[in-house]
Amino acid sequence: MKSPFAPPGPGSTPWLEIVCMLLFGMTPLFGYLGYLGFAPLVALAGLLVIPSLVRSRPGDPALAVLALLCIWAAVSLHWSPMAPTPGPKGDYGGIEKLTIVKLVLELGLYGAAAAAVLRMSPISARRAATVLAVGLVPMAALYLCDALQKGSILLAISRAVGDNLEPRLAQKNASQTGYVLAMLLFPTVLIALRRGWRGVAIGLGVAMIAGAVITDYTSPLLAVLCGAAAWAAVRRWGATAARALMAPVLIGYLAAPFAVNAAVRTGLFGTLHKLVPLSWDIRLDIWAFAAAKTMEHPLRGWGLDAARNFTGAIPLHTHDAPIQLWLELGLPGAALVGGFFALVLWRIGEMAKERRNQAAVAAATAVTFIVIGALSFGVWQEWWIGLGTLALIACRVERRGWRDVSHGEPTEDGLTPLGA
Repeated sequence: MKSPFAPPGPGSTPWLEIVCMLLFGMTPLFGYLGYLGFAPLVALAGLLVIPSLVRSRPGDPALAVLALLCIWAAVSLHWSPMAPTPGPKGDYGGIEKLTIVKLVLELGLYGAAAAAVLRMSPISARRAATVLAVGLVPMAALYLCDALQKGSILLAISRAVGDNLEPRLAQKNASQTGYVLAMLLFPTVLIALRRGWRGVAIGLGVAMIAGAVITDYTSPLLAVLCGAAAWAAVRRWGATAARALMAPVLIGYLAAPFAVNAAVRTGLFGTLHKLVPLSWDIRLDIWAFAAAKTMEHPLRGWGLDAARNFTGAIPLHTHDAPIQLWLELGLPGAALVGGFFALVLWRIGEMAKERRNQAAVAAATAVTFIVIGALSFGVWQEWWIGLGTLALIACRVERRGWRDVSHGEPTEDGLTPLGA
């Protein structure tokens, strides 16, 4: 009997298919009811597929960059004000809560989940992809309905299970679904089009944009619009467009604190304070404080998790990935993460030479993640990294499931990429 962990052939890869279906099947549930669940969900998927990686592929340079980031983060604990200290018994108690431990585990488990799907057979990938496309429909519908009803549906569900969730918090939690939908929108739309479900593809896009506008959540809306621009550029100009994206990404990561300090000095931030709503006003204060603090230790940073040390000015994190990386890990941290995304975009450019539709979706998804990361959440939040990994998995599963070419010949589903 053929092992379910064997490399993909013309038939199915049952174990990888089961794990991927579990991952995609649970996505709408966590996306609507509890986004924090993406961390253990993706980690579980990685743990379950480790046997399929026994005969592994050659080393991945992108993972090597992330490994270097983990090493530098660990080194920075020597001067971090938030470095763990031993307890009275000489242990570190709650070691699983340490950011550096979680980063190492995420690199291994999330990386395993993302790598394993590259071994899926096309038929298994198509089945799993269909589960994702079908599942996101009710999640998107609930998201839009809750946006119109100010979270009343989620509030009713929480009260039905005995959770006394406050109406304000229910509205906020329901709105968070927009981030999940934004990250999975582009690969899921392509999957729906592969299946001939144009109504589903259009409906997902409408729900995403309308929900973000109604809830006044600017970050996911702006991210999706930037992602759509990246999609259009790569679909039109292929590898040239994908590689052109490398420059603004690298500049954004390397110049972030200097740009913020310049904006403060020239009075731009002062003008913006008068124009933006409260949530963005708070962000401006956080960014200005963090950028100024970064200049005290620009080369090495303040150390991993140091943002939590400035509780009076920074609530947990900076709401900006480049700024937080500079503040905590200095130039090496910002350069490594900027370099990681540049490498991702370079690979997307290579993909565009043969699979332009899929490269466009990958570019759109990467840009969506980068933009949201620059405006919301902490860079080390495990659920956010897990969601980004899930989006990568969705792109790879779609790519495993369907052939795509870039020289004008129609694909299996009739989509015709623009000529190179």
